Amino acid sequence: MPAFISKFISEKTITSMKKFQTLAIKQEQVVFRVCMAPPTKQILLQKLENYLKPLNISSGIEKDKHPDKEWLILAIATLSDGKDEIFAPDYMPNRDIYGLQKPIAVDPIN
Repeated sequence: MPAFISKFISEKTITSMKKFQTLAIKQEQVVFRVCMAPPTKQILLQKLENYLKPLNISSGIEKDKHPDKEWLILAIATLSDGKDEIFAPDYMPNRDIYGLQKPIAVDPIN
């Protein structure tokens, strides 16, 4: 379950999970994996939607009411059986996504 303080948690969301209209991960289904360098929430949301599309299951996530990152990572780990690229030990998210400056090529001083 996403964090209680998350905007994602509402009476509507909990009801739809209870009726299995949206993604509801049961405790016995959970796959735990460590993500050393998690990507942005937007990428996590895209990955979640990509895993749910073939299963024909709705995420129940509305435009401005996203679950917390920890729940998204847990959901991706469970749906991918822990095999998504973000759980690889050498995974690093694309730095451009974070808006960080790209390295500048510098000529060595002779």
